[in-house]
Amino acid sequence: MPNGARTVTLDEALAIALDHLKSGRLDEGEELYARILDADPGNAEALHRMGFIAGRRGDMDRARDLLTRSVERAPDADALFNLGTLHHRA
Repeated sequence: MPNGARTVTLDEALAIALDHLKSGRLDEGEELYARILDADPGNAEALHRMGFIAGRRGDMDRARDLLTRSVERAPDADALFNLGTLHHRA
């Protein structure tokens, strides 16, 4: 690890990734969410946001799979809304 570098916690990584999304930096957000899922494959928030990104990119099958997996693990209003929106768009 380089001098001065520190390990980022999961909560910090999720916050940074969400900031990327809110700022329109989908590539950076997707890369960080993928790293989070490598470490924690069942992380509901990362699954939700990756599903959102997939939907924004038009990959509806992947979006549906990721959002469904997120909702199955931890049903939250935002994930349910995004899954419903995806079904409505289809």
